[in-house]
Amino acid sequence: MLLVLFLSLYCVVNHANGYSDKEIADLFPQNYTTIRPRQAPPVDFKWKILTHLISDISLQKMEFSVDLTIDAVWMDDQLNGNSPNLVNLPKDLARKVWHPWITFQNCKNCENIIIDPNENTFYLYERQIGIETRETFVFTCIFDFTYYPFDKQQCNINVRVSFWNGLINVDIDKSGFFSDLLVPPEYSLVSSDQSQKPCLGKDEDSAQYFCFSYSFVFKRIQIHHILLVFLPSMLVVILSWISFWLDVTLAAPRIALGLTSLLTLATQFNAAQNHLPAVATIKAVDVWMFMCIFMVFSSLIVYAISYASNQLKTRQNTLPVADNVPENQSKCAKCLSSITDVKNRCLKRINFADINYDEKARKVFPLLFIIFNIIFWLIYM
Repeated sequence: MLLVLFLSLYCVVNHANGYSDKEIADLFPQNYTTIRPRQAPPVDFKWKILTHLISDISLQKMEFSVDLTIDAVWMDDQLNGNSPNLVNLPKDLARKVWHPWITFQNCKNCENIIIDPNENTFYLYERQIGIETRETFVFTCIFDFTYYPFDKQQCNINVRVSFWNGLINVDIDKSGFFSDLLVPPEYSLVSSDQSQKPCLGKDEDSAQYFCFSYSFVFKRIQIHHILLVFLPSMLVVILSWISFWLDVTLAAPRIALGLTSLLTLATQFNAAQNHLPAVATIKAVDVWMFMCIFMVFSSLIVYAISYASNQLKTRQNTLPVADNVPENQSKCAKCLSSITDVKNRCLKRINFADINYDEKARKVFPLLFIIFNIIFWLIYM
């Protein structure tokens, strides 16, 4: 029922415009061809894209989704006459019409060609044939995560025009392409441009194709990552330094503090990596988290050294000293006295037991972390 109503309305509109389907068919001569000869003059082709919205930028899938309106018009000099009114071509005639072969090279949800008479509605005005369609396209985008999350990403829409069915003069209209462009809230649009590019592919002859691209440069908004990743991990590292002010004999609280800090950082690191693809690139967040984990791990090593030093000092102070041995001592006592004397002299040469490692760590660890922060933020910001 709906189909009958639509066909009736279509016929009424075309008759109101003064053209019936037979009159439209008469505009196409018997020798009309969809493959123009090489000696024929090039077809004037106007191409325009309106971008309404970049709805999604997926790091896991390395793609971005764009809501586009495609407006394409070309002059067909094979027609017998002009159509003074704007009419829609019937599907059977649209399939016989010459049209440019255009593809999005990096599109993931596109058909083989963008201008398809089976999918698009062709309209005719005078000798101009065109289409206008709005769709959401998904394009591949290869991200560089070296500076993540302080990164800028460039994503392209690569367009290729084929000349296999006739030569074409391509006129690209850039007006309105970048106006009022919305992007996901995690990003800001830094720049956008349209430029001609070489056609890639070993089997592609530059004389058979014309390629151009639309590029977008996005910058990630950093405040979210600073508040949820960098500041908490920095506080955990500073928290681990509290153990330097605890007594060396308090093994349980110092070890518990260090292990808790390590587990907290490991959890934060996993959370920061969850939505990222598995890439071999060393990212800025990797450098930061490694240094934080290394600082906390080093605080545990410092405690182990301090504890061993304290135990050695205690043992040294409790060893028997054989300075006042009676002259009538036995041979065994003399032997024990000489061994103890040698041991005392050796221990006196070992001076690392006298170093207060916790006191030195209170100065060294904050200084190293401050130096690392200065270098890190200068490089990645």
